[in-house]
Amino acid sequence: MKKTKVSVLRKIFDLRHWRIATKLLVFMLLLSLVPLVISTMLSSRTSSDIIIKQTRISLSRLAISTAERIEQFLIDNHYVIRMAASDPNVIAFLSAATEEEQAGQQATIDTVVANLLAADPALDLVGFYDLEGTVVSHNNPDIVGRSYLFRDYVQSALGGEQFTSGIQVGWTTDTPGINASAPVVVDDEVIGAIATRIQGIFITEILKSSLAAESEDITAEERQAMDVYLLDEYRIIVGHSDDETEWLYHSLGEITDQQVLDEIESVRLLGGDCPNMLPVCDPNTKEVRLPQAIPAAQPLGDHLLRAMVAGKSGSFRYCRPASIEEPLTEDGECNGAWHVVGYAPVLDPFRVNRYTQQPIHLFMVVVDMPEEIFLSSITQLQTQGLIILALMAALALVASTLISRTLARPLGKLAQAAQRVESDEPFEPEDIDNVCQQGDEVGNLARVFSAMVVALRARMAELRTIYAVGQKISESVDLQETMRDIMLSISDIMRFDTGEICLYDKLTKKLSCEIAMDGSTKASDLACNRTYRTDQGAVARLFEQESGVLIHDVLSAEMADPSRNWGGVQPRSYIGVPLKDKNQIIGTIEFVDRHANCFTEANLRVLESIAIQAAIAIQNAREVQLRENRLKQEIQQLRIEIDEMKKERQVAEIVETDYFQSLRKKAQDLRGEKSSE
Repeated sequence: MKKTKVSVLRKIFDLRHWRIATKLLVFMLLLSLVPLVISTMLSSRTSSDIIIKQTRISLSRLAISTAERIEQFLIDNHYVIRMAASDPNVIAFLSAATEEEQAGQQATIDTVVANLLAADPALDLVGFYDLEGTVVSHNNPDIVGRSYLFRDYVQSALGGEQFTSGIQVGWTTDTPGINASAPVVVDDEVIGAIATRIQGIFITEILKSSLAAESEDITAEERQAMDVYLLDEYRIIVGHSDDETEWLYHSLGEITDQQVLDEIESVRLLGGDCPNMLPVCDPNTKEVRLPQAIPAAQPLGDHLLRAMVAGKSGSFRYCRPASIEEPLTEDGECNGAWHVVGYAPVLDPFRVNRYTQQPIHLFMVVVDMPEEIFLSSITQLQTQGLIILALMAALALVASTLISRTLARPLGKLAQAAQRVESDEPFEPEDIDNVCQQGDEVGNLARVFSAMVVALRARMAELRTIYAVGQKISESVDLQETMRDIMLSISDIMRFDTGEICLYDKLTKKLSCEIAMDGSTKASDLACNRTYRTDQGAVARLFEQESGVLIHDVLSAEMADPSRNWGGVQPRSYIGVPLKDKNQIIGTIEFVDRHANCFTEANLRVLESIAIQAAIAIQNAREVQLRENRLKQEIQQLRIEIDEMKKERQVAEIVETDYFQSLRKKAQDLRGEKSSE
C-alpha cells in the first residue's frame, strides 16, 4: 500500500505525466511572474532604503536648524537681560539701603521694566531679587515680597552666573515660559539679580514656523503629518507644535529615579494644580504637578536622553502607541504605528557643567513623522506590482488555454505554436513612479526627487544600451565586421565627428588604425593604414592610466597631437578607452569632435562598459581569424599530401595490372636469353 502511494505521488510530480496544457500554464506563470516578483521586490527594497535614509537625514537637518534658531533666540533675549542688569537705575535700586529708598525709586524701575518689555516682546515677566531671593520688584505685583530662592534661575543669578532654564510652567500664571536671569554686579560683587520670563508661546511659534518654511528635503504632505516638540533633560515634552496634543507635559517612558522626581518637584517644573480640581486658587494652596508617563515611548525616551547627554543629533525609528496609556510590549510588536524622528540638542548659550566642563543642553528638538507618509510611494509601487502580477497571471492563463487548443493537432503544429509563443513580446512593467508627489509649496524638493528618478532611468537606459551593443557586436566573428559593428553601435548612442579603432602591436609598440568612421555619414574606412606612437597626445595618457580618458577641450588641455590625422577634423573634444584582454592593452577606441565639451562623463561610462565586451569580441575575432589562417594552411598541406598519395596509388594500380605483369615477364625472359648467350 505504501509503495502504491509513493508511486502515485511520484507520478503526480513527474513532469512527464502532466498534461501539456498544465505544463504550459505552470511554466508560463513561472517565466512571467518569477522575474517580475524578484524585480519588484528588489526595486521596492532598494527604493525603500533610499527613501528612509534620505528622510532620516531631512528630519535631522530640520531638527538641527530648529535647534539653532532656538539657541539664537535665547542668546538675543539674554543680551537684553544683561543690558538691563547693567542699567545704573537697576543698580541704584538694588543698592538702596532701606525699603523707603527703594520705594522712592520704584517709578524709575517701572520705567526700566516698561522699556525692557517694549524692546523685547518675548518677555512678559520681569523681576528683581535681593540677596535673600525675595522679590523686591516685579511687573506682577502679587508676588512682590515672596521668596523665590527655590527657583534654580534665582539661585544661579545670586551665585554670579547667567542662567537659562528649560521651559517651566509658572507657579502663579500657570503658563509655560523660559526663566532667564543675570546677576546685578557692583565692583565684582553681586548685589541682587534680575530675572525675566521668555514666553513659551514664542518657542512654540518657532516650532510651528519650522513646519511652515519651504524646503528642498520635505514635501508639503510630509510637513502636514509631522510634529515638532521639545524634550527637556527629564525626558518631558515641554513644547509642541500642536497646541492640542495630549503628549504635552508627559514624559517619554517612566521616570524611575526618585532623585529626578524630587528635583522636578522641588523646582516646580510643571507648575501646580489647585485643590479639588478648582480652575483658580491661591498659589500658596497649589500642589506640585508631576509628569504623567507614556509607557510605550520608553525606547524613544531612553535613546533621546542618551543623545542629549552626549550632545548628538541623528534619527531614530520607534513605535508610536495608539494612546498614551498603551503599555510597553516585551515582544517588540508595535501596537500603534511606526514613526521616524530626527533630533538635535539645544545648547545652553552661556553655561557649562561645572564638574565636567562639558556643554549643557537645555532641550532636544524632535521632529516626528509617520513612516507610512514617506513610504506611501513604495506602497503604491507594491500595489502596482500586485496588479501587474494579476494581469500577467491572467494573460498566462489565457495564453496557455489558447495554445493548449492547438495540441489536439498533429505534433508538427506544436512547434509552430511554440514559435508563436517564443516570438511574442513579454509584458514590460511600467516605469517606477516618483517616490513622492510634487507640490507647489515645495517645488525645489520635487525637482530634487525628479532628478533622482531621471538619473535612475538614465542608468537603466545605459545598461540596456550596453547590453544591446554587446549582443550586436558578439554576433559576428569576422574581425572587420566586428569592429564595424562596434563603431556603428556607438554611433547610434553618441555623437562624434571621427572615430577610430586601433590595435596595438607589441613588437613595434605602435597602434595601427584598423577602422575609421565618419560620425555624420557613418561611412567607415576599413583600411585606414595608419600607425601612431603611444607616447604622444591623449593616447599617452590613455596608456599611462590604462583607463578611459575624457578631454573636454584638447587645446586648453595641451593634449593635441599634430602628427595624428583625424580625417581633416581639427579635434577639440576627445574621448577614448583602452581595449584590454587579461589586463593587457590590445587596442583603443577613440573619438573626436570639432566642438569643445561635446562628450560627457556618461559617454565615458557607457564607452568603458562597451569596451569590455568589445575587447572580448575583437580578441575572439582575431583568434578566429588566426585559426582560419592556420586551418587554410593545414588544408593546403593536406591537399598536397593527398595528391602525392593519389599518384602513388595510381602507380601501384598500373603495376598490378595483367598487362604490366606480362610486360615484366617478357622483360625477364629477354634478360634470361641474353645471359645464356
